[in-house]
Amino acid sequence: MNRRKFKKTTGRKRNGTSFPLTKIPRMSTYAQDVVPPTMTTRLVYPTQARLYAGASSTVAVRYCPNNAYDVDPNVGSTSTVGFAEFSTLYGYYRVVSFKYVFELANQDTIPINCYVSVTNTDPGTTGASNVYYASNPLGKQVLLAAKGGQDRARLAGSLSVARVAGAPIESDDDWGALVTSSPANIIFLGLGLRAIDGSNLTSGVSFSLKLEIIIRFYEPKKLTS
Repeated sequence: MNRRKFKKTTGRKRNGTSFPLTKIPRMSTYAQDVVPPTMTTRLVYPTQARLYAGASSTVAVRYCPNNAYDVDPNVGSTSTVGFAEFSTLYGYYRVVSFKYVFELANQDTIPINCYVSVTNTDPGTTGASNVYYASNPLGKQVLLAAKGGQDRARLAGSLSVARVAGAPIESDDDWGALVTSSPANIIFLGLGLRAIDGSNLTSGVSFSLKLEIIIRFYEPKKLTS
């Protein structure tokens, strides 16, 4: 018995008619198809270090709480945890408010004044400017006893960016930025030290910082599947 060989068609056969399979085209979509037009969330930047100056009685370090793309200007490329993931979905961001907690411990044998400043002017890292800016209403100060005494303290605060700026920020593009850049307007959160007797800060102060920011992402990106 002869068996007929049937040629496999590329599609379903109906009423003797072959319908070739159609390749599904690659589809482009936008992030707003899967995420809201804007997303407001909380991100955290934790860090710790020892702040000291072997040949000076003052020293400081500063961070940029409204710059989620690069929080620590001394290191560079230090985005908050989770920022990169949201950056794949949105094109822009704007920090609305922030909260900071400094835990301090004196490592020196002399009393040390610790200052926290919040300003839209860069206080630098020498310490003197940070002490000056810490005298504004948003600043804080604490005196740590020499190591072995009352040598520990906590300095904390919670502020909106608009309060530091002194004006609304929602309609000002200089307070927002592309997810690949820093805002034009920067807020600085500084921690400064000054030896109470003018001695050199050879051992300084160990500290930890937990910085929480409320950030709004917007302008969903075009995604390719």
